[in-house]
Amino acid sequence: MNSPHQLAGTIETCKLKKEDLIELTSLIRESFPKPEKTVLKFALHLAEVNIEANSIDDFLKHPNLPDYIDNQLLITAYESGSDKSIDETRWVMVQLYPALKLTFFNVKGEEKNWVLGTHTLLSRLFRRNRIRFWFFRKKLFGDYDVFRLMSDANILLVSFSLVYFLVARDLLLSYVLAGILATWSLLRKLYDDQLLLKSINIYPKKVGYSIGRDDILFFWAVISSIAAVIAAIPVVGSWF
Repeated sequence: MNSPHQLAGTIETCKLKKEDLIELTSLIRESFPKPEKTVLKFALHLAEVNIEANSIDDFLKHPNLPDYIDNQLLITAYESGSDKSIDETRWVMVQLYPALKLTFFNVKGEEKNWVLGTHTLLSRLFRRNRIRFWFFRKKLFGDYDVFRLMSDANILLVSFSLVYFLVARDLLLSYVLAGILATWSLLRKLYDDQLLLKSINIYPKKVGYSIGRDDILFFWAVISSIAAVIAAIPVVGSWF
C-alpha cells in the first residue's frame, strides 16, 4: 500500500462570516470523489459551551451558537463506508484558533494530486478571506509587524514635534499634537490587546459586507499619520 501524502498550511489572518463558512464546508465536501459518502463534523469548544454537529446547517442553527467565536473551531472531513481506517483514507482538518492568531489546515490522502489540489483550494479560500487590512499584520522582524512600525514611528515623530512646539510656546499646536499622541497610544494599546485588527475573526451569524470598528480606526490612523507629518514639517525645517 502506498504511504499517504500530507500537506499542512497556516494562515495568519482570516475573517469568516456565515456565507464563508458555508462555502468552506462545500469546498471540503466537494473535493472528495464521493461527497455523498463523506463524513463532515464540526466541533466548537468555548469556555461556556461545547457544540458538535454533523452538518453546517445543524451547526449554524444550534441554539447556543455565539455571534462571535473567540476560542476554537474545528472542522474535519473524511471518507466513510470504507474498510480502511480513517488514517488510511482521504481526510481534511481545519482548525481555527482566534486566541492563537492562526488558522491551521491539513490535507492527507493516498493520491498526491488530490492532496495538492485540495490544499491549494483551501489556501486560496483563506487568502481571499483575509482581514481587510491584513497588510498591517505583515511580519517584519519576529512579532514586529507593519502596524507596530507605523505606530512607533508616529509616536516618536509626534513626541519630537510636541517638545518643539512646547518650547516655542505654541499652545494651540501643542494641544493638537498631544491629542494625536494620545490617539496613537490608544491605537497601539487596542492593537496589542487584540481589540483592533484582530488576526482571526469568525462571525457565524453575520452575512454580507459591513463597516466595522477596524474600518473606522483605520481611517482614524491614516488621518492621525497625515496630521503628524504636517506638524513635523516646521520641526524638520528648523534643523536646516
